[in-house]
Amino acid sequence: MLEGVFGLAVIAVRLILVSGRPLCPRLLPHDDLLFLQLASSILETGWLGPYHELTLVKGPFLPLFLATSSWLGVPFLISQDLLYLLASAVMVLALAPVVPSRTARVVLFALCALNPATLSRDPTVYGVGGAVLTRELLYAALTLLVIGGSIALWTYRQRRGWVGLTWSLGLGAALGALWFTREEGVWIAPPLLFAGVATGWWVARHVSPDTERAKAYVLLALPLAIWGAVLLLVATLNWSHYGVFATNELHTGPLRAAYGALTRVRHPEWAPNLPVPRAVRARIYGVSPAFRELQPGLEDASSGWLMYGCPTYPHTCGDLTGGWFFWAFREAVARGGYHSTAQDAAAYYRRLAAEIDAACASGRLDCDAPRATLIDPIRWYHIQHLPRAMAAAFARTVQFSDVRISTEPCPPLDPAVARLYERVTHHEFPAPSRLLVGRDIEISAGILALFQRAVPPLVVVAGLGYLVSLLALVRFRESPLVVPSTLILLAVGVRFAVLSVADVVSTVPYSPRYYQPLFALLLILIGLNTYAVLQLGRKWIRMTRPER
Repeated sequence: MLEGVFGLAVIAVRLILVSGRPLCPRLLPHDDLLFLQLASSILETGWLGPYHELTLVKGPFLPLFLATSSWLGVPFLISQDLLYLLASAVMVLALAPVVPSRTARVVLFALCALNPATLSRDPTVYGVGGAVLTRELLYAALTLLVIGGSIALWTYRQRRGWVGLTWSLGLGAALGALWFTREEGVWIAPPLLFAGVATGWWVARHVSPDTERAKAYVLLALPLAIWGAVLLLVATLNWSHYGVFATNELHTGPLRAAYGALTRVRHPEWAPNLPVPRAVRARIYGVSPAFRELQPGLEDASSGWLMYGCPTYPHTCGDLTGGWFFWAFREAVARGGYHSTAQDAAAYYRRLAAEIDAACASGRLDCDAPRATLIDPIRWYHIQHLPRAMAAAFARTVQFSDVRISTEPCPPLDPAVARLYERVTHHEFPAPSRLLVGRDIEISAGILALFQRAVPPLVVVAGLGYLVSLLALVRFRESPLVVPSTLILLAVGVRFAVLSVADVVSTVPYSPRYYQPLFALLLILIGLNTYAVLQLGRKWIRMTRPER
């Protein structure tokens, strides 16, 4: 009873802390404004609206979620927090078979629900001190749902029927949503594979007869089938509206071939964070008429693209830094008139790739092997910097050192854009004054300070707990927390690696918003293995207590 009351209190505190947050507008055509316009088009036409160079470059889940919450009349910030609370509860429910203590489960839920990174105003986002319209909290919630569903494949492996079917259906739906929220969804594959292999191995050894084993394998395959069906649906919708059978233009062959051709040209002097520096662009202009058409747009200092990387990567000032090069490239292609339709864009990218590859083959350009990918080339000096980048990112995440609880006011908003924001998000602009102004900031800051003090030492405790659980598995052939902990640890390690590679190779510097899924997963991992330490301590006390 007390555990239920405490859980409800945690939910109430979370909703009180976030319900009064203003939604701060950002006039970013590649982010907030794009998501608003796509959501508005979904509400009006049923899909993403007119085709242009940005229509199909970001996953449609945020616009779909935003349009759905708008249709329901729920403010966006509230709807995304409700999803995050639901995901936290699902994660704890997935762990219930291996965490029998109700108190421990409520503590796990509280750790996740009161995660201070999700209460942050994140002033690292272009200097805005308030909550903004981004994908990051949604991505954290969907990550919890996917990882929780993967854990449930194992923890509920003996429960088929409606229980097993519900977990499989939920995992498939969450995986499809996560895949269409951000573009780097492949990082989720290793923990999913681990869960599938571990559960499949157990089924092969313990389930009989063959009909029951077949049903268990169907439940394991069902999430992937649902994920594939979601991909097929989105690709079909894009085909019917834009004539391109793809879930996202970033996954199309012509664009990947063009970007791969540009980045295979060798640099006179390799430097980090510059995939196609000015000296290389000059050489390509000389051999590719298609690329020469983009020269006015790419070299236009007034566009702003040449300065975006300066604050984080000073050595790139005055050039097209990493990830910004891609957006400048797409914008220049659009200015050249090649993004009137998806077919015209594909034809241009094919022509550009063919011209550069021909120049490489003839020796007019000094090039690496042919490549068709949006991943920048990984050089030896990148690998040298990678361990240091991963260690720094881990320390900053565990210490919550970059999380800020800010009271900065939101910037003013043009009336026309304000009406669009209000219509789609159901937030008011400017935000109305609140009775508890400042109090929620103080409470959130207190929660942040508590986590900053408690989490670093608990990481050590949790690490010891995981090692002891592994030893118990080897010694006694039974340790129920090992598989869930290993699955979460694998997800954490893979995402840290992916983001660290993006930092040293391209231009994705450390920011709490990109690490949102990791804060939540680390807190669950810490709570789970601290619980393991406490459980082992209790067993040791019982074993050493003298009999009366």
